[in-house]
Amino acid sequence: MLYFFACYTALYILFIVALIAGWIKTKKTIPLRKLSNTKISVIIPVRNEAENLPKLLNDLNEQTYPFENFEVIVIDDHSEDDTLEILHSFQSRSRYALRVYALTEEKKYNSFKKSAIHMAIEKSQGELIVTTDGDCRVNKEWLKTIEEHYVATGASFLVGSVSFIDTPDNLFTRMQIMEHASITGTTCGCIAWHRPTMCSGANLAYTKAAYNEVNGFDGIGNIASGDDEMLMHKIAESNNHKIAFIKNSSSIVLTYPAKKLKEFYQQRIRWASKWKHYQNTDTKILALFIFFYHFTLLICAVYSLMNPRNAVIFLTLIAMKISFEFVFLHLIMKFLHKKFYLLVFFLLAIFHPVYVVIIALRSRFEKYGWKGRTIQQI
Repeated sequence: MLYFFACYTALYILFIVALIAGWIKTKKTIPLRKLSNTKISVIIPVRNEAENLPKLLNDLNEQTYPFENFEVIVIDDHSEDDTLEILHSFQSRSRYALRVYALTEEKKYNSFKKSAIHMAIEKSQGELIVTTDGDCRVNKEWLKTIEEHYVATGASFLVGSVSFIDTPDNLFTRMQIMEHASITGTTCGCIAWHRPTMCSGANLAYTKAAYNEVNGFDGIGNIASGDDEMLMHKIAESNNHKIAFIKNSSSIVLTYPAKKLKEFYQQRIRWASKWKHYQNTDTKILALFIFFYHFTLLICAVYSLMNPRNAVIFLTLIAMKISFEFVFLHLIMKFLHKKFYLLVFFLLAIFHPVYVVIIALRSRFEKYGWKGRTIQQI
């Protein structure tokens, strides 16, 4: 068993090295142009975001990208709070074209969010579609940076970074920030080696032409989540389109961490529920590889307790694993302008394998809650 785990750990370390190399390989794009002319449509599907949405709308009011060159389309998904009222009242002081629509019951897909995004794209006038969520905050150069990378790379699909606002600054929040940093690094590393696997709809950009070419969410519209990764996989399968990662701190989108463990658990069940629907082979292999590595790690941890000699070998392998993870996470945390906490890192190293296995197994069949709805797994 330990021999098998040693071989598995070697493969895992090679994977981390590849991610580090991919991160280093991805350079910050510095465009030479001075004038930005791309027409952008920012799409924000919302549900019950009365508390957070005004902050995002104000952030968009401070953009350095020319206001005449972008519009913002908000689709309200049956909000039960004052979201719609806030949107309509903000229109009078918006410096950009702000258009507000309500999602009807006659939606195109079973997925509310996919239907909202599709509805917005049909009504959009921009060449480049940019998506984010109602509970996010964006830098004043967010759109300018995205557009610059779009022109400089010629990519049809651009993936931005997402991190958490470190408020409240406590252990739980710090663990979420560091754990999510690993997702950012993995996203970039895989894209660098032309194997796009993950992304977040909180910070995406893609051309309207690419979306229409792959017929949008057709074929994946019955799946509750996956408006981001599954669309990326569809576009990546076409040889006509390039996927790029935006490695620029001005493009980082911030959102709020889960306040309670139950909220965190529901969020990760929702994220993990997508993997069984993936049609992309690389993403399936990666998900299974990560799951079985951590599952094997837990079995070997129990096995090594029975024999001191086994324990020494096991701890040596774990030390090697953690060393490479440290280098990897340190690079990503520096990019995200987040402080690296050694205590948080070691706690994650202990609890992360358990969390990965539990979430992966339970996401296969468990319902999850989102914005007041209970989502039944397909």
